Amino acid sequence: MNPMSQDRMHARNDIHGRPIEIGTRVRSHDFAFGLKGRTAPMGMEREGDMASYVEGVVTAIGEVSIEGCPRYTITPFIRVVRGRAEDAEGGHPIHPPVNGTPSTMGGVTCGVEVIEVADGWEQLDDWTWYATMPETDLAHFWHPQTIRISAETDGFWLGEEGTLGEDRFETLQDAKDSCYWAAALACHRQRDTLQTASGLPEDWSIDLSDGIAFDHGEDQITGCMSSDSPTWNAWTEKGQVPGDHPTLRDALAALERWRTAQQRNAA
Repeated sequence: MNPMSQDRMHARNDIHGRPIEIGTRVRSHDFAFGLKGRTAPMGMEREGDMASYVEGVVTAIGEVSIEGCPRYTITPFIRVVRGRAEDAEGGHPIHPPVNGTPSTMGGVTCGVEVIEVADGWEQLDDWTWYATMPETDLAHFWHPQTIRISAETDGFWLGEEGTLGEDRFETLQDAKDSCYWAAALACHRQRDTLQTASGLPEDWSIDLSDGIAFDHGEDQITGCMSSDSPTWNAWTEKGQVPGDHPTLRDALAALERWRTAQQRNAA
């Protein structure tokens, strides 16, 4: 998704033109450089040692001004420092400059972006809704944790399988919202856990959008389940590297051997 142009950037949009309103979940980057023209700014990394931001909810736009600069008011729930997430719920509100403010570094500010939230809840029957967390274990990554909400006569409750959020809620949406930030923090931490457990170099990133995949440029290692045991496949821009592998490190070694053979054949 390309950033919008500098001259169209303003407080009611993020860098991709998505609307920012009261109640919007957002990510506020600590060190985002100003948007100049349509060039994607530096300082808005989401992963790795350069990632530094707060995730929270917008509660006001422009009501606070600091040094003549109008600000957002954001209630924080998650703080990410050097790519590592921690609980920020209960912390003081933060006040980053509203998007589109002229920056002393040139261009305009753009450091607050919308967190796109898909409703991942499934309705099991007339009384039960459930959502799944990302995969929780490299050895059994098709068995994710489940969050469950049950409808009762006096409200909505987290079911026996649920371990996140509070106890009782007036509406289904309230119950879902109560789980969101706890689940988001768990997702951040699970990503860190899986990254460490993989044994891959730090410049490989993890993708949990569909199973487990690790990416490095045009190279990828993906997992699949066979007889309840994982196997790992290596991929390049030309397709799959032959072979199924019992560990991620084995898949990486196969990928490196394939790359070496390709370079030797091209010499």
